[in-house]
Amino acid sequence: MKNDATFRWKLPPGYLFKIIPAILFVQKRIFREDSIQVLKSADIKTVTTGSRNIPKEGPVLFLVNHYSAPGFNALWLAMSISAACSKNITWVMTDAWTFPKRRFRKLARGVSHLILARIAKVYGFFSFQPISPDPINVMEQALSIRRVLHFARDYPESMLSIAPEGRDNSDEKIGIPPPGVGLLINAFIKLNYHLVPIGFIATRGTCHLNFGKPIHLSVKDSLEKDEFDGKISLQVMKSIGKLLPKKFRK
Repeated sequence: MKNDATFRWKLPPGYLFKIIPAILFVQKRIFREDSIQVLKSADIKTVTTGSRNIPKEGPVLFLVNHYSAPGFNALWLAMSISAACSKNITWVMTDAWTFPKRRFRKLARGVSHLILARIAKVYGFFSFQPISPDPINVMEQALSIRRVLHFARDYPESMLSIAPEGRDNSDEKIGIPPPGVGLLINAFIKLNYHLVPIGFIATRGTCHLNFGKPIHLSVKDSLEKDEFDGKISLQVMKSIGKLLPKKFRK
C-alpha cells in the first residue's frame, strides 16, 4: 500500500470546540463516542480485517504497533481502534513527548506533559513517563504500573490498549519495546486478560486495522528477569508483525 508522504489530517472544529474546554476544566468525556464522531466528521475511513477476533467483552488487552509517518498523529490510531470496538477502551499512554532533536525541548516537554495529563483525566486513560534511567522517573513509572494493574484487577471486564514500543520509529517499521513492557504484559496474563494483537497502518484518508486472534505466549518462568521480559516483548511484536504488510516488519 502506498503511503502519503506527509499526513495532513485535521481534527474537526466541532471536536476542538468541545475538547479544549474539557481539557481546561477537566470535564469527563467518552473516548469511543468522540472517536466515532471525529472520524465521521473528518472523513477518515476505517478498513477492518479480522473483526471476528474483536472480543465483545473483557478482560482484554489490545496490543498495537506504534505506527509513525511524517505528520501522522497517534491520536488517529487510538480513535480508529476505539471506534471499531463495541465497548469503550481504556488507553495506556505516554504522559509527555520528548522532542529529542528540538530546541527548547524541556519547555516543550513540560507543556506536552500538562496537556497529555489532562487528556488522560478527561478520558480516564492511564499515563506513563517516557522510559528513562532517572531514579525519580523509575519511581513514577512503578507507581503508574501499580495504578494500571489495580484498575485491571478491580474491573475485570475492562478493555485496555497499549502500543508496546511506546514511541515513534524513524523508518515506519515496528520497533522493540523498552525494558519492562514484557513484565507488564505478563502481569495482565496473570490477571487472565486476553492478549489481542492489532496491526495498524494508514494510507490516504484511511486507517487499516488488522485484528489477530488472541495470542498465547510461551516463555519459561525460569529465565532471568531481563531475559524473560525481552522474550515476552519479542513474541508480542512478532505476533503484531504478522498482521502488517512485509515492508513494515523488521
